[in-house]
Amino acid sequence: MPHTVDSRFVLPSGDLHQQGVYIIHFDEPLKGRARHYLGWSTDVGKRLARHKAGNGSRLMQVIKAAGIGWTLTGWWPGATYADEQQLKKQHNHERFCPFCGRKEEKHG
Repeated sequence: MPHTVDSRFVLPSGDLHQQGVYIIHFDEPLKGRARHYLGWSTDVGKRLARHKAGNGSRLMQVIKAAGIGWTLTGWWPGATYADEQQLKKQHNHERFCPFCGRKEEKHG
């Protein structure tokens, strides 16, 4: 993995049928809390189709059942499962979400 996974973040475009980590933004918070889902797949395009059908992760099943819409807002092409775990440990996923406004980190 490069120095930082953040540097590989791109807006969704091109072929999503490859390995990567992705971030989904919910149209409204689930129970006033969850606004994002961060996931990994060997085929992001197929995984997103499963989420849309309500067959993906438990959180995405609950989002669908609640009638909450969602949007893929970005991803890290080629990222690994270990990268996903590193990103999840950082919490505060909204900083990766263009819908929430990525805030520039202040240095020094």
